[in-house]
Amino acid sequence: MSHPFIAVLQEAVQEIAETMLFIEVVPGETANQCAALPDACCAVIGYSGALTGQMRLGGTKAAALKLGGALLGEERDELDADMKDAFAEMGNMIAGGVQTRLEAEMGAIQISPPEVVESDGEHLHCNKDMACVSHLFEMDGVTFFAEIFYVDSAANDAADGQSKAQSSDNGNEKTLDNYDERAPGGHETASDHDEEPSTSDAREVLDRNTVRTMLREVMGDTLRKATQEMAREEIKESLPDVAERLVLEEIERLKQTDGSS
Repeated sequence: MSHPFIAVLQEAVQEIAETMLFIEVVPGETANQCAALPDACCAVIGYSGALTGQMRLGGTKAAALKLGGALLGEERDELDADMKDAFAEMGNMIAGGVQTRLEAEMGAIQISPPEVVESDGEHLHCNKDMACVSHLFEMDGVTFFAEIFYVDSAANDAADGQSKAQSSDNGNEKTLDNYDERAPGGHETASDHDEEPSTSDAREVLDRNTVRTMLREVMGDTLRKATQEMAREEIKESLPDVAERLVLEEIERLKQTDGSS
């Protein structure tokens, strides 16, 4: 049984070719692995969100020229800047078609800008950290491929389950892996089981924003109180000088009043 991504690839490629470029594309072989076809030039588009991976549109230099020329509406002999941009846009449109179809089943998927990668005629290395499905197509006698690399969540879940099962089976055995790393020399101590949660564990429970807010409020209150105390002390110290100055000013005013009268 073929992978669901293969059908999505075929629909996306044929939709772009037939409804936008008015060119017939003939579906070819499919595989649950990288395409067995020289990929001298590839347009690579990344996926994130509900799907982690990438889509690649590629083939020989002749295939890249054919696909880019179909979008530009003219044929060229070299992969110049305009041709590379057109080839990249072809990959981007196909990747967008795949994105739209998969989002209906998987949820929101983000897409990255396309990047054109050349290999001087040598085979580009596949991403061995991800699973892959590929689909070959033929257009005007030239073969190209489209493929999707993706993180195989089912395989990862199975690996996690196996790891948890092994941990459970070994739970009653005394091994170095089961010892608390905080104990000196890696050995388990009785206090390790009785001690209260560490300060770092308690800090992780608190929301960092809440802690920051609390600190700002405490520091703000402390500063305000300190400022008020300083102001009181300054007022106390300056009161005698102020009173003396006011008295002298009043005496001077009275003298001037008496002299004028």
